[in-house]
Amino acid sequence: MALEIQSVAKEGVNWLVLKGDLSSEASPKLKEAALVFLTDDPSPLILDMAEVPYIDSSGLGALIYLHKNWRERRRKMLLYNPSPLVKKFLATTGLLRVFRVAGTPQEVAEAVSEVEKQP
Repeated sequence: MALEIQSVAKEGVNWLVLKGDLSSEASPKLKEAALVFLTDDPSPLILDMAEVPYIDSSGLGALIYLHKNWRERRRKMLLYNPSPLVKKFLATTGLLRVFRVAGTPQEVAEAVSEVEKQP
């Protein structure tokens, strides 16, 4: 299934809602859509992955690339509600310890409030 990306701003937070497979064909599209938000705006980027049924190594590479870019600029990037298969893949590769994953709106709110408290 081809990846669709919808950009949404909710309460001052940038969201990318992903629907479809995050594979080698989709990885450049995700990078391009996400890098638009890498500006001086300190708002976190949240990738809603609830409707991503499949991820391959290229998709994982795109997530790592984005995480690295956000971290270098001391910004937050969260993966929101990844599908069970994606979460299992992240756990198997050890990347659940690297990425910040939020499973509920409350966890997103907590992450956003941490950003707002930073000097």
